[in-house]
Amino acid sequence: MADTTFRLGIANQLNVPDLSDLKIRCADREWLVHKLVLCTQSTYFDRAVKSGMKESHDGVIDLQEDDPDIVDHMLRWFYTGDYQSKDKDALKPTHLSKPEIHVLLFELADKYLLDAFKMLVVGRFYSLLQPCGNGAFVKAMTYVYKMDRTLSGPLRYAILTHVMDNKEAEFGGSGSHNFIRMMRNSSIDFAVDVAVKLAGYE
Repeated sequence: MADTTFRLGIANQLNVPDLSDLKIRCADREWLVHKLVLCTQSTYFDRAVKSGMKESHDGVIDLQEDDPDIVDHMLRWFYTGDYQSKDKDALKPTHLSKPEIHVLLFELADKYLLDAFKMLVVGRFYSLLQPCGNGAFVKAMTYVYKMDRTLSGPLRYAILTHVMDNKEAEFGGSGSHNFIRMMRNSSIDFAVDVAVKLAGYE
């Protein structure tokens, strides 16, 4: 209840100058934010603000290595607990219907130590996965399996869960030929992970 009340109180405060005491800068975009909101949810930003480094004196944190559209979704999550805009007039340069966008969000959440954000992203990623022989699935799987195994573990688990949840359709239905063709051309790690799952070793 307290968390819900807090979220409702801050939900519309992103980019509102009143009481803003920190600025996030990425590429050619800037966001007015609040230390209380960011630092209580991320040890990364907490350390950046309290470190005594340039950021704490200038009141500006530069995230120049990141994609500004992905950063925008992250900051939206800080304030609302979600990263999908309900504002019909909001810019939508990224397509949240594409699983690979959620992979980028996951990487950003990991970078800035946002475990709750990561959990939300993994759930959305799983819900968007298409039949295994589908090009969108192959693209998402390829992206995930190029990532470090330690980092990508939750996303790999989501992919393998999707495969196992749909194995009857994938292996016995009309999509089996597409799936087999995909397996031939896929990452060795993915093929091994699927084989291990099917063999019941995990």
